[in-house]
Amino acid sequence: MFLILATGCGTDLPRWQSDTADYLYLYQSSKLAGEENVAALNFRKALDSVSRSGKIEALNHAILYKCAIDQAAFLPCPEIDRLYREYLTEAQYHYKQFLDARLEGIDIALLPKHYQAFYRALRDDGDLAGALQDIEDPLARLIAASVALKQRPNDLQLLSIADRTASDQGWSLSIRYLLDNLKKYYERSGDMQALQKIKIRLQILNAYRSNGSPDSK
Repeated sequence: MFLILATGCGTDLPRWQSDTADYLYLYQSSKLAGEENVAALNFRKALDSVSRSGKIEALNHAILYKCAIDQAAFLPCPEIDRLYREYLTEAQYHYKQFLDARLEGIDIALLPKHYQAFYRALRDDGDLAGALQDIEDPLARLIAASVALKQRPNDLQLLSIADRTASDQGWSLSIRYLLDNLKKYYERSGDMQALQKIKIRLQILNAYRSNGSPDSK
C-alpha cells in the first residue's frame, strides 16, 4: 500500500501524523479480525488526528487507506464519497482507480511497486496467479486479490490464493467471504470432497467466533 505507516518509525514525525498512522494500523488489525466496533472507533480517532493538520491530501490518504482495508475484507467503503476528489494527488487518483479494478487509464509507474507487475498481468491477461503470489506482503497480496476478484469472481486460483493469505494471518472477516465463495464454487463444480472441507472450516470459524471453541460435532 502507498501509505507508509509511521508506527515504530521513531519520534521525528509530527504528533498528528504518528497518531493517525497508529490508529489506521489499529483499524486494519481490528477490521480484518472482524472486530467491527473497535475498528470504527479507531478510524474515528484516525480522522480526529488527521484533522489536526488541516491537510486535504492527508485526509484523502487516510480515507483511501481505509477503503483498501475494507476491500481486503471484501466490503464496501462508504467513506469513499468523503474524498475531496479534485484534490487527489496523481498517485492517489491512480491508486483509487486500481482499487476499482480499472483496466484502462492507470499509469503503472504511479502505483506502488509491489502492485505494478500484478496490475500489468491483470490488464494484459497475463499470469495473474503468479503475479499475485509474487507479492510478498500479505496485506498487499490480499488487496491485490480483491482487485483481481472484481474482474474474475469465480477464479478458483485467485480465491485459493486469497484464502491461504487471509487464513495464514487469521483475518476472519476476509476468510468468511472467501470460504462462502469457495463453497459456492464447489457446489457448482460437484467436488464433494473439497466442499466438505470448506463446510468444516466454516463450522470451525463460526464456532470459535460465537463460543470461543469449536463444536464437538
